[in-house]
Amino acid sequence: MIAGADVISVIKGNCPQVIDIEFLFPKDRNLNAGFPITQAYTELSKNEVCIVFLKQARPCYKLNRINSKLRVQPEVIDYNLGDTPDLRLLAEFLAGCVSDSELIKLQAVEEIGYLGNAMIHQIYRSPYLDSKQVLERCLEIDSALAKARFKIKKISSSDDVVLNSMSVIASFQVGISPGIEKPLALLRMNPSDFDPNDSLKKYGIPDFCISSLQLRLLQTMDSTTRRFLVNLKDQSVIKKAGGSYLRGVPDFDYAEFAKQAIQCKAVKDSKEMRSAIAHILWITDDRYIR
Repeated sequence: MIAGADVISVIKGNCPQVIDIEFLFPKDRNLNAGFPITQAYTELSKNEVCIVFLKQARPCYKLNRINSKLRVQPEVIDYNLGDTPDLRLLAEFLAGCVSDSELIKLQAVEEIGYLGNAMIHQIYRSPYLDSKQVLERCLEIDSALAKARFKIKKISSSDDVVLNSMSVIASFQVGISPGIEKPLALLRMNPSDFDPNDSLKKYGIPDFCISSLQLRLLQTMDSTTRRFLVNLKDQSVIKKAGGSYLRGVPDFDYAEFAKQAIQCKAVKDSKEMRSAIAHILWITDDRYIR
């Protein structure tokens, strides 16, 4: 089925004023035969409200069941963080963090990580921090991120393994240290405790299995060490006592974490994980990076 939709607002990139969206669903609604589970029928359940993410697949845009349909709280949200699209999205995700729905809460934490990381890069890469207007915008983002960090830190104490793990990963993305014990605990887990089939059965995709979360943690830590920490009050890059630039998240002992992480069986058995740790050490070691 193809449906036309008017475009009201574009967050980034270019988009025509009217787009066609292709919805995939089986002829027999009781069967999903021939459809991968992530491309299954995308109907909404009763009282379900979603934000959808579209991928351009000429000539139409397509969405799928999990990766592109973000369940959010059905109640109207007070957009009190700001009026820009990214701050409105963040308000939706923060509301999702207190949802009674396990899936809404999990997707909210995951999206806060992605959005927080993008917002931090927006601040650090702005060449116009000396502009009053841009600086005010950056301070607005920083204030919103403070609320996101508070939520993520609180959820990192969850007893749910997947939710806890996702909050630890999101901590690095939004720029807050989870301490070394929580990420180490994830690396020490047995992948068989929640394998791809378990994730597929519970969430519709295999991406939330332990082995995927372990690799995702280290790759996220690796990518976030590329960020310098900036003092928005005077637009200066924050430095360590020795004069080298502070990277990643503050108050996280990368060296001690790597020392213990390399002893974990999951890391020993994975070339990708070992490579990520090597990158983390290289980029955060004062002897190599200034």
